[in-house]
Amino acid sequence: ITGIFILPDTPQLFFWLLSILFILKSLLAEEFNSSTQKNLIVVGIFTGLSMISKYTSVFIWVGILGYIVLYDRKWLKTRALYLSLLFSFIIFSPIIWWNIQHDFISFTFQSERVAINAVSLRLDYFLMEILGEILYNNPINYILILLSVIAVVKKRQFLKLKYVRFILLVSLPLIIVFIIFSLFRRTLPHWTAPAYTMLILLVSARISNLTANDIKQPFIPNSIKSALYLLGIVIIIGLLQIKVGLINFSNDASTTPTQLGKNDLSLQIYGWRQIGSEFAEIVKKDLLEENIGDRPGLMSYKWFPTANLDYYAAHPIGMNAYGVGPLSEIHKYYWINEQRGGFRMGMDAYYITTSYDYHHPRHGFAKYFTTIEAADTILINRGNKHVMNAFVFRMKKMNRIPDIK
Repeated sequence: ITGIFILPDTPQLFFWLLSILFILKSLLAEEFNSSTQKNLIVVGIFTGLSMISKYTSVFIWVGILGYIVLYDRKWLKTRALYLSLLFSFIIFSPIIWWNIQHDFISFTFQSERVAINAVSLRLDYFLMEILGEILYNNPINYILILLSVIAVVKKRQFLKLKYVRFILLVSLPLIIVFIIFSLFRRTLPHWTAPAYTMLILLVSARISNLTANDIKQPFIPNSIKSALYLLGIVIIIGLLQIKVGLINFSNDASTTPTQLGKNDLSLQIYGWRQIGSEFAEIVKKDLLEENIGDRPGLMSYKWFPTANLDYYAAHPIGMNAYGVGPLSEIHKYYWINEQRGGFRMGMDAYYITTSYDYHHPRHGFAKYFTTIEAADTILINRGNKHVMNAFVFRMKKMNRIPDIK
């Protein structure tokens, strides 16, 4: 997931692992000298870079400080530790400065995502988090991780104790914190991914220890083969579903024009190029026939699907895309709108919605435009099958500037 999707998790995990590499060369090194202390300063640099990628990287410092306080307090007397903390803070400081300038909006948004403000327990959210962690990290990997942690609890020796201690201190707090949050509000399973990546190190050590004296053991252990086979099967089925619609999710309710394909999750990432190509022809025709004003924009709600429409439909024809809605829903488009000149009275705009996630523009845009009219319907085909519709609307003469809060 980290390697496939464009997420902050990708640079986070890259710098997280670099931090761990230099922790091995400093905090967990066999010797304690000037070289290991310099390496701890490098840890601060990479941890800072991981933290500006994603805030959860602060758990690296939770692991470091926890390990030092519990097991190796001599580091508290070194300048290297405090210089390392300082470098992390300096690298992270642009985020603090930006938030000071913008009413701490980023911190507020992230805290709202995890704030525990409910009295009743949400076991459904808890089960979704646990199931999500199992699925996201590969069920076989998850079982191997669980067995390795159980082996540690039973004090079976397959890795140096200092490594085991640090791995648990940097991983378990992150997992436990978000499992607790999930008891009260919705969380996302990939937030704990770096912790599971650390625990994979335990699995590697345990499997290596179990197979060290087994001359019949294949080069790749069977447990790892099983995990790879499962991953391969999931990828193949996923690609087939996206490209050809291997599984039919349609029922009578999902075959109406505005609901076509709504049960097929794979349609979230299918058909955007078709929409972009057909939309370009619709705009060209409208401009020739003067059905739309000069310099129209493309507007949508939420950052998704606005970002997809921006990339596939608006940008290729030199049109600006705008997000309209609360800041919590349009995210970065609050500032992208400003960079693109913002909204202007009297402007015209297009609106596109698909039958997978149908939202008529009258619900969110009627108060901003004098008229809203249907322009055309784009039929999305997968293979030889009609799987989804994209509805294009013309919204004319903006009479009120959207108030985004």
